[in-house]
Amino acid sequence: MEIKEPKPFEVNDKAHADLFNDMVKVLLENDHGLIEQFLKHTNDSRVHASETEKKKWNNSQNYKITADSGRQLINVSADGRIFDAIKDKGTCTFYAAAGVEDSPASSNVSIRGLQTVGQENIGSGFAMDSSGNAYFFYYEAGHTSIKWTKLPTESDRKSKNHTR
Repeated sequence: MEIKEPKPFEVNDKAHADLFNDMVKVLLENDHGLIEQFLKHTNDSRVHASETEKKKWNNSQNYKITADSGRQLINVSADGRIFDAIKDKGTCTFYAAAGVEDSPASSNVSIRGLQTVGQENIGSGFAMDSSGNAYFFYYEAGHTSIKWTKLPTESDRKSKNHTR
């Protein structure tokens, strides 16, 4: 590719023409310098990144909140505990099968949740069971289980409004 040089700017006012021509000259010098740097880099056969670094970049998420499919990161089977599965994790999504020991839902209902904070055995988040009930939860250092609070449903809120 041939790089074409622009025609000099000519006007009756030589001072303005010189200022404009000097600016164009600087832009062209910068462009030539950038092209030279780009060509040097392109022709450089040295390895610029290790395979580990490439894998890390390609995975693009150093800490996963969800599985690669977008589904929950953590699955808790019926014989497990939500607390044990998430207590050492940061922000994460989880699914707990029906019958999980420390679920706030009835034993025949599964639950999905998101832990929004999780550090050094301190966590909080929210979850919803498959019956449509929502819960807030938290645990602190020294706790051996999750503290659940059931959130009011729409019908709970409506009934409170009618009793006032």
